[in-house]
Amino acid sequence: MRDQKAIHGGKRSRKPPPYLSRKPDRPHCAIRDKVRYPSKAEAEVALVKIRAKGPKKPGGRVPIRSYFCEPCGGWHLTSWEKNP
Repeated sequence: MRDQKAIHGGKRSRKPPPYLSRKPDRPHCAIRDKVRYPSKAEAEVALVKIRAKGPKKPGGRVPIRSYFCEPCGGWHLTSWEKNP
């Protein structure tokens, strides 16, 4: 078996790339690499659940709104305020 450092160019990777760490039961947007919700209602339900849990780590961001993604036709969550 090859040494992990040789495989990763001398660095050990602590976290798998996002495409390997996704939960297979959640569809993702190919453009933005975010969870894709099929409707605004489903995105809002997820938003309430995530906000109730709070950030994953102290000082982390939590989503504050949903938005429609034209390229994939789904809804995503974001922690950014709406652009003026």
